[in-house]
Amino acid sequence: MISVPRLALVALLLPVTALLTSPAAWAGPAEPASPFGLPASSPAEISSDATAVQTRLHQEQQASGLLFSIVPHKSNYLLPVSYNRKLNHAAYNGSSTHDESLDNLEVKFQLSIKTPLWENIFGNNGTLYAAYSQLAFWQAYNSKTSSPFREINFEPELFLAFTTGYRLFGVTSQLATIGINHQSNGRS
Repeated sequence: MISVPRLALVALLLPVTALLTSPAAWAGPAEPASPFGLPASSPAEISSDATAVQTRLHQEQQASGLLFSIVPHKSNYLLPVSYNRKLNHAAYNGSSTHDESLDNLEVKFQLSIKTPLWENIFGNNGTLYAAYSQLAFWQAYNSKTSSPFREINFEPELFLAFTTGYRLFGVTSQLATIGINHQSNGRS
């Protein structure tokens, strides 16, 4: 667990780091830099040797120009068949007057989105995002109990993202984030 003083130090150093980092040092050729430290270009122009992170940041930059843009955050997926070996039946005992049983076979899906709230907070670096993720376990094949949702997990987030471009041991850090999130299944 991160102690409060260390977290405060990280919270203070990230904006300073973002201000001191020169996009020209890691964005490649001397071209006008975008807020994400990538060369300014049209949607069709992205270098073929760009990393996956650079490509995603470029696509997010293109979308951020649109009013009320919403982009993917974490993986979005749908597993039409998911098998859970160890269901916690005790958590559902007494929650209904019927003799209901849970199936081990269910549908699992996740929806995760984010939107920029404030861009270029520190010069041409730093973006504040709001994000929301929802993971659901649906007893879709359980016709005995009217196919209920067994569990839904909610995760709202608020975070700052900074481009960095630091090189350490042959690995280049391209993005640093700091934020808060809350995970809940809606139960007390």
